[in-house]
Amino acid sequence: MAIVNDNGFLSGHIGEMVFRELNSKQVVQSMPTQYHDANSQAQQKQRSGMRNILAFYRLLKGAVKTQFEEADSLNRPYNRFVHYNLLLPAVDLSKQDYSKRLCIPAPYIVSHGSLPSLEVCSGTNCIQFQMKQEEWKPGDTLRLIKVEHQETTSDIPACLKASFSDESINIVEDKLICSGPLSHGAYAYIHIRDTRKGLLVSTQQLILL
Repeated sequence: MAIVNDNGFLSGHIGEMVFRELNSKQVVQSMPTQYHDANSQAQQKQRSGMRNILAFYRLLKGAVKTQFEEADSLNRPYNRFVHYNLLLPAVDLSKQDYSKRLCIPAPYIVSHGSLPSLEVCSGTNCIQFQMKQEEWKPGDTLRLIKVEHQETTSDIPACLKASFSDESINIVEDKLICSGPLSHGAYAYIHIRDTRKGLLVSTQQLILL
């Protein structure tokens, strides 16, 4: 198990990967094996994929820090974000691009909770979903996360800008929710409900446009 230390870095291991802090930087290494093969193609890909996950959390932490219901003092939102997205296909990011604070848009999980997932799909330069009246309550929040850049393709590293906006749902009705025109990037709608026991959220992934 890995935990986040006081400086915000992972310490410990997840699967075959070991995390530690070195000279104020996150260091990721593979666990020793009986074959002493720490540089296989599969391990290189896993480490490269981990770099993109870390870079993306760094970009999104302001938006997603309340969006993992099971997060606690030991399993912080950082840990949960890493845990769920390590299970997805790795997105390669070089050490050089990571050091430049670049990253590649990917369909990462940005929230995980007990509310029904929104069935979000992409339209023409937008994302949209059908609001189901029985799943919403007045006062619920609809959050739109945006990760945007100026590149024309999604498979090269870029300087990305992340933002989010919240809309309070005062009138609940069956209707189509559409984001309006969006630029090239990654986006997600998230359903949030504030209760006495804490925030409830829907489980959602980013959609690439």
